[in-house]
Amino acid sequence: MMKTHSLCGERIIAAQSIMPLSGSNQLIVEAVRHHHEHYDGSGYPDGMKGDEIPLFARIILIADCYAAMTETRAYHRGKSHEETMTIMTAESGIYSDPELFEAFSKTIENCPLRHRQAATLMEPLHPC
Repeated sequence: MMKTHSLCGERIIAAQSIMPLSGSNQLIVEAVRHHHEHYDGSGYPDGMKGDEIPLFARIILIADCYAAMTETRAYHRGKSHEETMTIMTAESGIYSDPELFEAFSKTIENCPLRHRQAATLMEPLHPC
C-alpha cells in the first residue's frame, strides 16, 4: 500500500495541472512518480536505474531520504545529521545517484538547518 503513494501523487499532480502535460509540467509529474526509484534499479514503481531515472526524481529521493531519517515520525525518532549522513553515504550508488549525493553532501554541510537535532524533537519538522 505504501508503494502506491508515488502513483497517487502522480495522478494528483497531473489532475491539478492547468496546462497540458508537456514541458515543465511533465517534468514535475515524472519526478513525483519516480522519486522512489533507486539508482541500482531496486526501487519502484517502474524499476528504473541510473540515468533512466529523471533528474528531478533523483534529487527528490535524496532530500526525501534525508528528511525521512532526520525527522521524528509516528513510527521512529529522528536520527542526528551525522547518523543520517553515515547511512546515506553507505547507500550512495545503491539508492541515490552518487554524483548528486556528493553535491548534496557538500551543500548540506553549509546549511544552518542541519544543526537542528531532529532526534531530540518530539514533533515532526512539518505535518507530512
